[in-house]
Amino acid sequence: MIKNGVVQVLRLRNFSIYKQLLLEESLYRRKDAGNWLIINEGTPDPMIIMGISGRPDKLVHLEKAASLNIPIIKRYTGGGTVIVDHNTLFTSFIMNNDFIQQSSNNNHNSNNSNNNNSQSYLYPKDIMKWSEGYYKNVFIDYNDFSLQEHDYAFGNRKFGGNAQACSRTRFAHHTSFLFDYETDRMATLKQPEKIPTYRENREHNSFLVKLKDRYDSHNTISQLIIDAMTNLLLSNNNNNNDTAAVLDKDDSPSKMMMMVDCTLQDAMRYLNTSEDNIPSTVWLEPLDLLKQLELEKNK
Repeated sequence: MIKNGVVQVLRLRNFSIYKQLLLEESLYRRKDAGNWLIINEGTPDPMIIMGISGRPDKLVHLEKAASLNIPIIKRYTGGGTVIVDHNTLFTSFIMNNDFIQQSSNNNHNSNNSNNNNSQSYLYPKDIMKWSEGYYKNVFIDYNDFSLQEHDYAFGNRKFGGNAQACSRTRFAHHTSFLFDYETDRMATLKQPEKIPTYRENREHNSFLVKLKDRYDSHNTISQLIIDAMTNLLLSNNNNNNDTAAVLDKDDSPSKMMMMVDCTLQDAMRYLNTSEDNIPSTVWLEPLDLLKQLELEKNK
């Protein structure tokens, strides 16, 4: 059984985001899976990722996506639509709710949460508030970092989009960071009907900023994300008057929060392959969607 204070860290490189989302969904739905931090430096092929309730024809130029042979993935979480590729950096927190309640950078008390109850429900605003504090420590070298509505931005230009899911005991919060992107591929996305106020109707190229303009590699940012977790756990342990090293699981008492490196095989143990399991994450082909729309139009 995974202890509540253990954060299992899985680092991937060029791993299919579709497979990652299927794995994440299983980890999110398994109450015994514990806390996970997943970092994936790029996905091999370009894909359009949209929220569970999104309509492809409203959010994607299907003809252009089909011409570029870019599939559409509906993920298990809500949120907006992004196009991702080998230049995207993915970060996911899939955790028990009590991790946020225990961690030391959660300096707010939700009126809707009972911090003494390890199974108390978290609201999206609770998760976003926590993640904002976390990523402030990642991007600490830049004082123009901010959470703009539901996006991470430098100033008023977005570089990270978020999506999340919440249950009574667990949450998933994942981010796609734009290290770089290709303008032609970005043009497959339509302007959404509901846009953030801070976007001010700007087109993608004037609304977005590339992390490569500030960092030299995916790996540099990945390490900053790991360092932020290390510091968070150390801070929490210091607040609990614990003195053992956070990364030494052999010497750490059970009440300490600690980080352990995991392999893909470790995570795959929680993958639900039952025939009765129908994941919410699905693969869609733009050409098939166009044919379906044409059939509906001719009815």
